[in-house]
Amino acid sequence: MFYLSTFIIYYNEFLKETGMEKLIYSIIIVLIVHCTLNIDNCEAQWKQTPGIPEGSGITDMVIAENGNIVVTTASFNWPNGQDGGVRWSSDEGVTWNSPFNYFNARTLALGQNGWIFCSAWDFPATERLYASSDNGQTWPMSLYTVG
Repeated sequence: MFYLSTFIIYYNEFLKETGMEKLIYSIIIVLIVHCTLNIDNCEAQWKQTPGIPEGSGITDMVIAENGNIVVTTASFNWPNGQDGGVRWSSDEGVTWNSPFNYFNARTLALGQNGWIFCSAWDFPATERLYASSDNGQTWPMSLYTVG
């Protein structure tokens, strides 16, 4: 901490002696004003989708190689509410398809050549690892029991 405060003191004295103090402060002010005025011109990184996948909330999300949005969801108000599971959308979230429903689907991982892997728990059974070879549209393969 001592070195940092000493550096700041000497750096401020250097700026004053060389006349660069006003230049540095002017550059900082210009950058702040520029960033503030141009913030509305930045593209949004996130946008709300018009559709909502079934379940209590999204637990994970990936974008498949073909552009599909693939999500996992938890169950809502189980056992009388909506099941969780894997959902996918090919129209930027306007509509959602449900290839399988489980108590809780937790994680997704992208593989190569359209492969996606997910962990899902069909309560009271044990959680399992599943694989899709078609960008998340079908999930015919249960690979391993987890845990």
